[in-house]
Amino acid sequence: MYLPFAGGANGIHQPELNYLLTLVSDIYKKRTFPDTETINLNALLRLAWNNKLEYYLIAKIVEDRSILKEHKDFQLINELKKLAEEQLLKLCRTLKAVNEILGDRYVLIKTYKGYPRITYDVDLVVEDIKAAIRLFKLAGFRHRFAYEKYKMSVSRKGFLEIELHETGPSWGSIAGFLDDELLWSGDRRVIIEGVEVRLPPPESDILTLFAHINYQLYEIQLGELLYIYQLSSQADWKLMAKQAHRYGWSAPFYSTISIINSLHLILYEEPSPIEEYFPFRTKLILKLPYVIPLTKVIEAITSKGAINLIKLPSYLCLRVRDINPSLYNACVRIMLSYLGNLFIKYVYF
Repeated sequence: MYLPFAGGANGIHQPELNYLLTLVSDIYKKRTFPDTETINLNALLRLAWNNKLEYYLIAKIVEDRSILKEHKDFQLINELKKLAEEQLLKLCRTLKAVNEILGDRYVLIKTYKGYPRITYDVDLVVEDIKAAIRLFKLAGFRHRFAYEKYKMSVSRKGFLEIELHETGPSWGSIAGFLDDELLWSGDRRVIIEGVEVRLPPPESDILTLFAHINYQLYEIQLGELLYIYQLSSQADWKLMAKQAHRYGWSAPFYSTISIINSLHLILYEEPSPIEEYFPFRTKLILKLPYVIPLTKVIEAITSKGAINLIKLPSYLCLRVRDINPSLYNACVRIMLSYLGNLFIKYVYF
């Protein structure tokens, strides 16, 4: 059975989504293998890229090349695989450096999603950001950018950029989503590219992702969606609801739950595991990444103060991307050229 899927100007079609869901079955839940004859490789790659599953897809295609019909397709996949592996080597090198420099005094956020993936930076919560900056400088990193008092970044050639946070997730004037103590509780460990790293407990991980979705990304990508489903049975959802209430973002929290519950029902034809705690759903048209409706974005950002409406241009840029990717790139270039750090700090971050 093919899924009801809204096609559009971005060229995404339902056979590609079905095929991608089949390939990612080992991340979360098994899907039936669809007919590969109707799959457009470029559309499939674009779908995976937009949903942060590009490396996972490429690695799976390399294992089973039945989808590759022409010699140029083999060349493309091999070139993409090589580029992805270079990025993963940087990730491995960066995480090793983090462990050598900080030891156990950090928590990795927003970087791990439960499957091998490409990232261009890593996010760390540290107890003392100034002390952490000094340690990274001693190791040859340079203090690249200060987004705000409690959020800075360091970089070094051959490594990924490292964003350091002294508190939980924040974007410019938008901050305060969960107790800092909750971020540091527990001792959850995973292996990323052969390196052991420390993660926050599942509740902090999910709350951070929900905040990221509602206050910066404005969309739900399939990769993050699968990770949330995967984590859902390990998390205390009542505790998360109390955290969202304490920090004044209950409406976005519950709205996000209703969206991911509805997406689960469409994608897997059964209720989401989260419905055991919060049986909320909403009407939606399936399109991944799923862009948060404008009314919900306004509700979310104004819950942290009406001044945050200044961030709406970044959401509108995202909507332009779905209609015309070239126009989206031009929009971002114009904002960066004319507004520079002001745009980065107050509109995007």
